Amino acid sequence: PAYLDLRHQTNVVDFAAAQTQLIARSNNLASQTANGTVEFKWGGVYLTGDNQSDTQVFNINSNQLANLSLENVKAGAKVLVNVTGDYDSVQFSGGQTGQWESLRDRVIFNVTNAREVNVNTFLWGSILANSANIVGHGHLEGNLVAKSISSNLEIGYEPSPPAVPEPETWAMLGAG
Repeated sequence: PAYLDLRHQTNVVDFAAAQTQLIARSNNLASQTANGTVEFKWGGVYLTGDNQSDTQVFNINSNQLANLSLENVKAGAKVLVNVTGDYDSVQFSGGQTGQWESLRDRVIFNVTNAREVNVNTFLWGSILANSANIVGHGHLEGNLVAKSISSNLEIGYEPSPPAVPEPETWAMLGAG
């Protein structure tokens, strides 16, 4: 007798439309010009901000994101880390030092092309990986938007990030 008729519901999520919007937003974020520097040294990835920008953008072309360090970012700034390149898999491993924890509700890792994102560490920030399957046994202290998940990844709660650079991007991320 009683069943849910979704044809007449006004608050049902259109997942196909959401996917299209998130892919467009991810591509827009990936086109942002970097204003921070990225160095691979001492067995880690060092992201250094300019200590002035309200939005700190780092563009990384790497599939290995081990031992991440974040420094010299203005207090309260938003942090966008674009992970680009034609990689089958992107790996987060090692640990994070510096300002990650204090800025965690303002950090987004935008992984644009990878088909797999492997999280094997405690990661501060949110991940936007529209085309990727999430694997690994780590902990994400943020939000996650991905194509699929097949792992034991633990996801902690963080409030939705503030609007940067487009309010719709973050709203969709928080809804995801």
